[in-house]
Amino acid sequence: MYHDRIGTTDFRVLGPQERLMYYYSMRHPRHFCMVARISARRTARDYSSAISAIQAKHPLLRAGIRSREGVQPTFYSARPWEPEVFARSSFQHWSEVVQAELKRDFERDGPLFRATILFDESGAEIVLTFHHAIADGMAAITVVEDIAKALAGEVLQSTAVPSPIGPVDSGQYAEPAPLLTNRPALDNRKLLAIAGMPLWRDFHTDEVAVKTAALNRSIVEELRKAARENRSSVNSAVCVAAALSAAQVEHKDEIRVLSAIDLRPLLGLGRDECSMGAVAGIIGISTDHRIGFWERASLHMEKLKQLRSPENGRQLNEALDRILTPGCDPDLASGLLGGLNYDLVVSNLGDLGKDRQVGDVRLEALWGPAGQGRLLDERFLGVITFGSEMRVIEARPFHRLSILDEVILMLIDACSL
Repeated sequence: MYHDRIGTTDFRVLGPQERLMYYYSMRHPRHFCMVARISARRTARDYSSAISAIQAKHPLLRAGIRSREGVQPTFYSARPWEPEVFARSSFQHWSEVVQAELKRDFERDGPLFRATILFDESGAEIVLTFHHAIADGMAAITVVEDIAKALAGEVLQSTAVPSPIGPVDSGQYAEPAPLLTNRPALDNRKLLAIAGMPLWRDFHTDEVAVKTAALNRSIVEELRKAARENRSSVNSAVCVAAALSAAQVEHKDEIRVLSAIDLRPLLGLGRDECSMGAVAGIIGISTDHRIGFWERASLHMEKLKQLRSPENGRQLNEALDRILTPGCDPDLASGLLGGLNYDLVVSNLGDLGKDRQVGDVRLEALWGPAGQGRLLDERFLGVITFGSEMRVIEARPFHRLSILDEVILMLIDACSL
C-alpha cells in the first residue's frame, strides 16, 4: 500500500558501501528486520501516524534507487510506505512476520523501507524492514527511538540526507586492506567467476526460519566479568559459542564468522549522522579441542581489533569505488560477498542500556538485526543487550538445524569457566 507519489527529486548518489548492498541485492536480495516492543495505549491510527512522522524526518525511509547507464546509482524521493497494521491476536508470534518479511523483496519503483505493526490496547510489536543500502543495524535503532518519540507526541524535525562514508580524497588508491576481500579476489574476472558459482539459494523459493532466545542481565554481567578476566569480550564469546555450535551441527573443523564492524565511533560520528556505517570482518574459529573457550574468545577479540580501524574502512571504500564503477556489472558485488566464504553472521549491536520512557510510551525490548544474505547455508544471529535482557534472534535457511539453544547454554556455561 502506498501514498501518492511525493516527487522524484534526486537526493544524492550512493556511497561505496551502499552501492555494494544495492548491486548485491539486485541478484540476491539482502534486507534486514528490526523489532521493537512498545508499551503504550494507542490506536492503529496513532501507529500509522508515527511511521509517517519518521518517514518525514528521515529522507532515506521514503527513498528509492534510480540506476542509469554510465551514472552512479542515485537515491530519489519515492512514495512513502503505508504501514500494515494488525491485531496482535492475528499472529501466534511476531517472528512469523519477520520470516515473511525476509522472504519478501522490495518493489522496483517503491521505497526501501517497510513497517508492520502488531498491536492491542496495551502496546505493540513493530517490525521494521530496511533495504541494506539505506541503513544498518545502528541506524535502525535511531529510527526505533524516533517512533517512540512520535507516539509520545513529540514533533520530529526533518533531517538532511545523511552523507555516506566514502573515500577521504580522490588521490591514488592505497592497497586494499583484507577487511572485506583479499587481494586476489579483487580481479574482476575472478569476481564474476565467483558470482557464477552455485553459492546462493533461490530467493523466490526460499524458506526462512526465525527463532529467539534471551539471557537475563544477571547472567550477562557474569559473562562480562568472565570475559574481562580472560582478556576478551561478550561479543567474542557470542561469536565463539555460535561458531562451535554451528561446527557441531555442520561437522566442520572451522567456522568462518562475519562480524559487522561499526565505523562511526572510529570516525567520531553519531549513529544519526550516517545511515550505512558498518563493514565486515571475517575471522575463522577453529574447533581444535586443545583450545579452550576463553582462549578462542581472546584470540577472536584480538583479530577483530586489528580490523577495527579508520584506515581499514578508508581503504575498503576506495577499493569498492574502484570496482563498483558507474554502469558496472552487478555480479561484481555478488563476487565480492561470495568470495568471503563465510558460514555465519553475528551482528551484535552492543549494550544499549535500560529501557526507554518517553512520556507514557515505553520502549521495552529490541530484537535484531535479523537478516539473510542468501548464501546456501548462511546463518545469521542478531544480538542486542537492552533493558532487562540480552536478546538473540536467529535467522537461518529452513533446511538447516537451529543452533540457538546450544549457543545460549554455552554462554551460560562460559560464566563459570
